[in-house]
Amino acid sequence: MSDFAACFIARQVASDEEIFARDARYAADLLNSIASNPVVDGVTAGDLARLSARVTELIRLSAKIGAMRETALTLTAEGAR
Repeated sequence: MSDFAACFIARQVASDEEIFARDARYAADLLNSIASNPVVDGVTAGDLARLSARVTELIRLSAKIGAMRETALTLTAEGAR
């Protein structure tokens, strides 16, 4: 059972890492857009709110990935006993 669970978690981590990479690219593009457009040229509070929300989601997802990696390692170690 532990091997199955560890394998499932490893697949979930890989999927979440792809989502993280995509969202990080989006956040970087949004940040570049904000940086290249001074406030007087149209950077809005909406742009900043979207960036803040995306960064918050990246932090949450990175914590989830870290916890799942730790769980997979624990399950693998328990299965090796």
